[in-house]
Parts: sequence; C-alpha cells; structure tokens
Amino acid sequence: PSNNDVIWFVLFNLLISTAAFSDGQLLDGDAGFEISPPDGTFPDAGNWRNSDAGGGADAGCTTTATHSGNHGLWEYTGNEPWAWWCGPYQELPSSAGKVYYASAWIRTPPSNMGGSWVNGSKACVRIVFLNSNKLTLASTESQAVTSINSPWVLYSVTSDRAPVGTAYVRFVCYLAKPQGTS
Repeated sequence: PSNNDVIWFVLFNLLISTAAFSDGQLLDGDAGFEISPPDGTFPDAGNWRNSDAGGGADAGCTTTATHSGNHGLWEYTGNEPWAWWCGPYQELPSSAGKVYYASAWIRTPPSNMGGSWVNGSKACVRIVFLNSNKLTLASTESQAVTSINSPWVLYSVTSDRAPVGTAYVRFVCYLAKPQGTS
C-alpha cells in the first residue's frame, strides 16, 4: 500500500478473547491468523472471506501485523476515492434470539512502519445479522480506532439478540475512510 492508504492491524485472539461466541461456544477458525501464511495475501485458512470496495482496498496476513503469536491481519483502503472501505469477515448460520460477542486487538501503525491515516476514518469490529437473502436485519459495532499512531487496544462488542428472520451472523473487521477521499 502507498502512503495515502488507511491502515489498521487486527488480531482475533484465541487465548484472551475469541472472534465469536454463542452460548459459550467458539464459532470461528483461524482466529489469530496463525494458520494462514504471513505472505501478504488474504488469509486462506478458517472461514475468512474478503470484502472490500475494490481498487487498492484489501487485507493480507503478515508478521508486521502481529499482536501476539506470529501472524496478524493488515487491512487498508485504497488511494482511489471509491476504494473507501475494507471488511474481511466470517459468516455462520444463525437464528433469532442468539447473542454474540466479538473482539479484536486493533492499532494503527506509526508512519515509519508504513502507517497513514485519513481524518474521519475508523476501524472497528462489527456483528451483522442477515436474513436468508443475505440482507442486513441489524448490526452493532465496537468502539473504533479513529487516529493514527494508536497503540494496541482490545475492542469488543456484544450483540443484542438476533432478530426474527435471522439466518446468518457475520463478524466483520471493518475499516473505512470518508467516502470520496483519497
């Protein structure tokens, strides 16, 4: 990524906190990105799926994005004004009434480590409930990182009960800059 990209590092930690619990049961795979190779490509283990605005927006597993263990997720937006968000996620079957918890260690690296930040940007953890057509019924998100040079902080969120019609739950590592900025 170039210097105009918004960057955040995230780790879903298996030991301290886990990406998703329902009724006290671990639901995701490769939570700490330790199974995926740290070669800058999108995680290829577990249930991770790539989702972004295109262009220069993307995410990859690296050793520089490590909080604990050996690997972490490096996530960034693009220089293009339309490449304003990135949201790798895991999606699992769900149903009405379930409550979920998600957490991640997040930071923005200093500029000497390749970090940069666009004012008005944010990085957070989201829980999204979807119906059988994959339309959003409800969502909630953690507090967010909103400035450059942020140290590692554990961000977490607990959902309300899944609404009627819920067929899936999605856990998202969400990063966005103001739409239309480069």
